[in-house]
Amino acid sequence: MKKGTIIVLGVFAVLLVAVLATREDHVSVGVRKLELPKVDKEKATALELGGARSVRLEKDGAVWRVMDPKKPDPKYVAEESLVTSALDALGQVRNPDFVTGRAQTHAEYGLDEAQGLTLKVVQPGAPDFQLVLGKAAKNGGAYVRKAGTDEVFVARGWLEGALRKDVKDWRKRALLSLQVEDLTQLTLRSKEGEALTLNAGDKPGAWSVAEGTVLPPGFRFDPSLADQLARQLASLSAQDFLEGEAAADAATGLGGPHDTVEAKLKDGKSVTVHIAPAPAGQKDAAVAARVDGDPQVYQLAAYSADALRKRLADLRDLHLFRSIPPR
Repeated sequence: MKKGTIIVLGVFAVLLVAVLATREDHVSVGVRKLELPKVDKEKATALELGGARSVRLEKDGAVWRVMDPKKPDPKYVAEESLVTSALDALGQVRNPDFVTGRAQTHAEYGLDEAQGLTLKVVQPGAPDFQLVLGKAAKNGGAYVRKAGTDEVFVARGWLEGALRKDVKDWRKRALLSLQVEDLTQLTLRSKEGEALTLNAGDKPGAWSVAEGTVLPPGFRFDPSLADQLARQLASLSAQDFLEGEAAADAATGLGGPHDTVEAKLKDGKSVTVHIAPAPAGQKDAAVAARVDGDPQVYQLAAYSADALRKRLADLRDLHLFRSIPPR
């Protein structure tokens, strides 16, 4: 090997060692980045969506509430899990892929004023920031840009699905806040005026018909069906909400004979759910419902309402045989 070649290789080796010793883990020279403040879901106090949606979420003590910024009253209780999911999704926006810096492409990616969903995050002690959310990206994630800038990026994750919701979509849909274990008694009253009381036993699922109830000859009660009823009540969720004239008793049927379910709790409190009759000739139509002390009128899916409209005959044990537990 020639002496000149050896010298060149030696110089190259020295330079290579120097580069490897001093290089950064991620070379960022010339690479465009989307710099966003860290989102702390414990400190965030408000999220405001504008543009393609008009929604404001704000923390009221320990409760998140949602409203239309153009009509701040009324304020509705928000589903906390949805807010948490949105904040988690924002926290996952790290090092998104750069797409283009051309403002004329914003419409193509759904990031112009007509299509873009603007998001403002408020965190006390940290600078507010605004993000514009566009269409879902072809390979997952969504197109985003920082408000006031032209650069378009792709943010991977579930950000688009977590944020693109109307006021109604953010609302809490659970009618009650109950645990099955806290129930001591259920009283079912039918629109025909019949009443049936069920008592919770000392063990989970050990429901029984209240003493004094007249049972048909040969009738066997199935505690598991009563337990299903209790669990359906505790997890009761609205399909939709009724407002204005549509929520009036005359319109819903709650002003006339209707079914009710009263639940008594271990702490001595009770709660009653009113279930309107099914719309005439519409077997699978949603049914209106309300809870004593709650002004909101809800719509239940037909199957949810039917699961609560139980008569004594619906709780009959239909098993031909039951295994006898060993002593």
